[in-house]
Amino acid sequence: MDIHATVIQRLGERHGWSPDRLLNNVLQKEYQTAVAPKMATLWLTFDAEYSRYWLKGEFVSAGVNALASCIECIPCASDLDTVHTKVDALARDAEQAIAGSYAVRLLRGRSLPGSAAPKAGEKA
Repeated sequence: MDIHATVIQRLGERHGWSPDRLLNNVLQKEYQTAVAPKMATLWLTFDAEYSRYWLKGEFVSAGVNALASCIECIPCASDLDTVHTKVDALARDAEQAIAGSYAVRLLRGRSLPGSAAPKAGEKA
């Protein structure tokens, strides 16, 4: 099984991530935020020393990578179900982390009738 192709395909078909035009191990997805649309990025890297893939991402909001804790290790010996489970878990965790990011929470606050953005010094 080609784990690289399986991961890229699963993220695209099941989770709406688009492959990068130039880099075959990078996917992107656009999210609406309070400021402007922002791109989240996932990348798949191969660790030859330990024969495994790493899937991780980045979505910077308020100077913090909301996806810093979203990471999956996929051993090369993994079967199809294991790969799908790990990819789905990372996609779910990424969606939750991005939804909880400051820029997206601020957008949600603006869209709710009668709600106001937090003032300086208040918790969001």
